[in-house]
Amino acid sequence: MAQSLRQFEGTEEKSAPLIEQWNLIKEPGAYVFMDSGELARVPFEALAPGHSPAMTITSKRPVLLARISTDPYVPLSKARQLAADFDLHVNL
Repeated sequence: MAQSLRQFEGTEEKSAPLIEQWNLIKEPGAYVFMDSGELARVPFEALAPGHSPAMTITSKRPVLLARISTDPYVPLSKARQLAADFDLHVNL
């Protein structure tokens, strides 16, 4: 269940964020939880083979996140702006 985040000459086009389930994230970036609007920063190191996951989430329903930036260290003010630009609930 993934929508593509389109790339245009190295910059992110603001058409639709990548929507992923928490346990299926394979790309680093800044993600916003679809239900709560909270921010999750997923650095490359957390996804590298052989590394333990830094955080696990257990839920009865799928935990969906929207990737708002490919930069996991995007400044908080920019993350708020990007989430709002994508019409996502912002709680960060």
